Amino acid sequence: MEESHQILRHLEGLPRTKLNAGDTIFEQGRQSGFLVFLVSGTVEVVKDGMIVDRESRPGSVYGELSILLENPHMAEVRAATESEVVKVENPETFFLDHPEVTLQVCRTIAERLTAATRYLVDVRRQFSKDEGHLAMMDKILTTLIHRNPKSITPERVGVRQDH
Repeated sequence: MEESHQILRHLEGLPRTKLNAGDTIFEQGRQSGFLVFLVSGTVEVVKDGMIVDRESRPGSVYGELSILLENPHMAEVRAATESEVVKVENPETFFLDHPEVTLQVCRTIAERLTAATRYLVDVRRQFSKDEGHLAMMDKILTTLIHRNPKSITPERVGVRQDH
């Protein structure tokens, strides 16, 4: 909780935006060019129509991967309840001017990556002894765990493309 209070301290003086339940913050597949920090309420992350996360922790950040990777948002982020957020319009400058926040955002990304890696390892264990098409999952998961995702292609993991 201390870390979220530190982040909120650095956001003091920045304009806050009130959201109604259902308001979209980021659209999946589009670039916004801004970051959002949750001040109050609850937001949900929706990937391909499925809710994959709900968060109500003040100081939680959204949109950071899109900014850092210069890619469209991988998921929709929307207010699940009445919420208040701080929208950072120039995130690169903000990160440079607020290294403490930048470090916390890096820790958040590292925590998410660690959780995803643990999950992939667990799923990989489940598929590693299977034969046939399920054995292909072991190859895909190994590639996801150990390689740059941009290097993953169907050919590289042994998937035939007979469309």
